[in-house]
Amino acid sequence: MLRTPQKSISEGDLQHLSDSNSTPPNNGSGRYKRKRSMEGSGDLNIDIKVNSCDSNSSNYLTTLAYHGVLPAHRLPTRDTKCIDHMMLKSGNLAKSAILTNAPTDHSTVILGLMLKPKRLCMQKTKTTVNT
Repeated sequence: MLRTPQKSISEGDLQHLSDSNSTPPNNGSGRYKRKRSMEGSGDLNIDIKVNSCDSNSSNYLTTLAYHGVLPAHRLPTRDTKCIDHMMLKSGNLAKSAILTNAPTDHSTVILGLMLKPKRLCMQKTKTTVNT
């Protein structure tokens, strides 16, 4: 989704986000298959920090959450606003970081995503009773 900074987010933009969360059917079933993981990033000029006064923030975050997509961070990236987004839908571990000393007017957002989840080695306890 690309939009100019002057344009506010519209219902059509949110529908585009909803549509991009599914892949068209290729087996003739007519059903859309939900994507298991996805990442989206960009300067959307919607302030998503906690307690934001941006009127588009709630609808935007709710639409994404409906599809299992959550913000990787909600920290300020330009002045006091969180307008540079890193959105993620994944079952894998992820960490995000904000570099505040970037040479631009926006902070740099970094996402680290573990592609192969670590398997936790669990020790099974066996209890026997000798009689």
